[in-house]
Amino acid sequence: MKRALLILFVTLASFAAQAQELEWHTDVAKATALSQKTKKPLLLFFTGSDWCGWWMKVQKEVRNTP
Repeated sequence: MKRALLILFVTLASFAAQAQELEWHTDVAKATALSQKTKKPLLLFFTGSDWCGWWMKVQKEVRNTP
């Protein structure tokens, strides 16, 4: 059991070592061209309104964190 956990931990650590920083683009056409060139998927992030409680929660807990 310990050996299986160790193998799992090493595997997950190797994925974390390969993680890259995200680069946010505001021009959809340029982002689409870059996505097709690099063969990487797009993550479209639509912003919400100041009156939406869920949007403010996302801003506070996700977007504004290091």
